[in-house]
Amino acid sequence: MRTADVDILMVPGWLGCEPDHWQSRWVRNLKTAKLIGEADWATPDKDKWAGTIVNEVAATSRPTVIVAHSVGVTAVVHAALKLPKGALAGAFLVSPQPTSTTRNAGPSHRATCGLMKVLGLRRSRYRPCPSRQC
Repeated sequence: MRTADVDILMVPGWLGCEPDHWQSRWVRNLKTAKLIGEADWATPDKDKWAGTIVNEVAATSRPTVIVAHSVGVTAVVHAALKLPKGALAGAFLVSPQPTSTTRNAGPSHRATCGLMKVLGLRRSRYRPCPSRQC
């Protein structure tokens, strides 16, 4: 699969991403990449953020790959539960974080590990999941 063949949705972590952050660079350099915003980066609301992700995925015209970082992974996990089967061609989940910065987060670390298993993903050997649940 080539980047030109998919719509890539970037979901930043807490406080968004600065211009020199790797996700910002990818959006600038990949023609099919788009940054998904959040209304309040300082105190993101899981349900609103997940709803935005669901709407953005629905608006894509090609297979969709989500690239999420930090607490953005939490929002993707919750959005994935609301997406129709097969809506995503893939997900690149980087550094899932505890959700103390995300209101109404719920048991998202466990959900993230569960999604990783469903998608057939593995922990990084360099920065493993902080829990043995993964």
